[in-house]
Amino acid sequence: VLSATPRLIRSNAEGAVPSPDGTLVAFRSGATVSVINITGENIREIANADLSETFGKLQWSPDGKSIAALVRRRGGHTAVEAIEIVSGKRTPLVQRPHLRSYVWLPDGRLVFAVQDPGTSSAGSWWRSRQS
Repeated sequence: VLSATPRLIRSNAEGAVPSPDGTLVAFRSGATVSVINITGENIREIANADLSETFGKLQWSPDGKSIAALVRRRGGHTAVEAIEIVSGKRTPLVQRPHLRSYVWLPDGRLVFAVQDPGTSSAGSWWRSRQS
C-alpha cells in the first residue's frame, strides 16, 4: 500500500472511510452520505440531510452493513445514527447534548465523547453502550 501510486476515485468528497472488507468507500458530499466502490464506479447516495441537520464524522459498522454518522441538528442537538447501506434506513444509536465524537468498536460497542458543559475547555469524558 505504501508503495502504490495514489489514484483519485471521486472528487468533491469529505470524510472518506473504507469499508471493513475494502471494497467500498463511504463519504460526505454536501448534504449527502454516499458509497462508491474502490474503482470509482457505482456511486449510491444512501442518506440525505434535511434542512435542519448536517453530517459529520463517518465510520463503518463492524459487520460492514451500516455506516455511523455524527448528525448535528439546529439547536445544538447531536446524535450518532446508523445508516443501513442497502435501505438507507437511519437508526439513532446515541443522542446527547454536547456529543463530540464516537468510535464503533469491533465488538459492537459504541464509545463516545461528550464535552463537559461546566468548563470552557474542550475536556471530554467517554461512555460506551452496546449497539
